[in-house]
Amino acid sequence: MQLLTPTNRDLIAANLFTEALKRGELWVPPDITGCADVLLSAIHSIAVSRHLPMTVHVATGNGDKECWRVAQAIENFPYDTQASISDAAFSAGLILAVACDYRVTEPDALFSYHGSPRKDGREDDREKAAWFAARTTLPEAEWAEMAESGEEVRFGAEQALEWGVVHEID
Repeated sequence: MQLLTPTNRDLIAANLFTEALKRGELWVPPDITGCADVLLSAIHSIAVSRHLPMTVHVATGNGDKECWRVAQAIENFPYDTQASISDAAFSAGLILAVACDYRVTEPDALFSYHGSPRKDGREDDREKAAWFAARTTLPEAEWAEMAESGEEVRFGAEQALEWGVVHEID
């Protein structure tokens, strides 16, 4: 008997996602492009049904500008939030992780920060740098310099700890 089939895979994944929400765990998919509304509903579901902290599991490599709406919901969550970072927190994943009150990473996790690929996005880059600086120990000028370079900056868990991107390596 084959438990996972093309016809039941999505149903099983949705059931597991829902069960995790009941425990206060939000599992962020590897690519959050186009799923901000689902994540926002999930965060609201945890806030309404539980009066306990929320753990945000991040192994995310991609997303879109809508991740900022999700980050704001995490920041405004009425109880403590903790990011549990495994594998990668690239781009949107880094934003969602840093939105949490406390951040723990696995030792081999990788992180990625970048600015806007468009020249007209420089104002966004400055706002983004200020946002990161307010939540980490790295000064705003250094976040801004990395963003304005236009290059993706990848770093590991030790650098993330040094910059205050995470609070603990587990």
